Amino acid sequence: MILGAVLLAAGASRRFGAEDKLLTPVRGVPMVCHAARLVARFPKRLAVVSSDAVRPVIEAEGVSTHRIPAGGQGDSLAAAVSRLGAVDRLAVFLGDMPDLTAGDVDRLLATDPSRPACAVLDGVMMPPVIFPRAWLSDLTALTGDRGAGALLRAASPTLVSLPPSRLHDVDRPEDLKAIQSDGAFVSPS
Repeated sequence: MILGAVLLAAGASRRFGAEDKLLTPVRGVPMVCHAARLVARFPKRLAVVSSDAVRPVIEAEGVSTHRIPAGGQGDSLAAAVSRLGAVDRLAVFLGDMPDLTAGDVDRLLATDPSRPACAVLDGVMMPPVIFPRAWLSDLTALTGDRGAGALLRAASPTLVSLPPSRLHDVDRPEDLKAIQSDGAFVSPS
C-alpha cells in the first residue's frame, strides 16, 4: 500500500495579520515544522506553499514543496493531489495545527482503508483527513476557499475522536495563547 501525505500551507492567513503565521515560533520552531514532521513520515509527501520564506523551512524537514499563489483550501488541495500523484491512501494536514502527534495520525491510518477518515470534535469533522485512492480525482476538482468538507459530509467518513487539545488550529495571533510550552491546549480566557 502506497501512503502519501500533503501539507496545505498556501493560505493567505488574512486573520493572522501581516506576519506569516506559519513562521511564528511554537515550542522553539516555526509553527509549520510540527505538521511538516508528521508529513515527513510518509513515503510520498508534498507541501503546497505560497510563501518563498516558508518553502525552505518545510524542505528542511524532508518534505518537497510546490509553490502556488495564495488561495483557498480547495485550490491548495487540488494542486497538492495533482502534483503528488497516485497513492493508495492520502493524508491531508494543515500547516497551522501544531499539536497533532504521530499517534493521532496512526489512529487515523488504522481505520478501514477503503473509506475516508477524519478527526471529529464536538460532532464537527476536521483535519487531519485520510482519503482512499478512489477519492483522488474528486479532490483534484476542488476549487476556491472550500476544502473537502462537503465531499466528506456526503460520504459519512469514519470519525476518529482525538483529544481536543491536539485539534487546535491557529487562525489569529490570540490563538497562540492557547498553546503552552509543553503543547497542552489551554482555553483562552
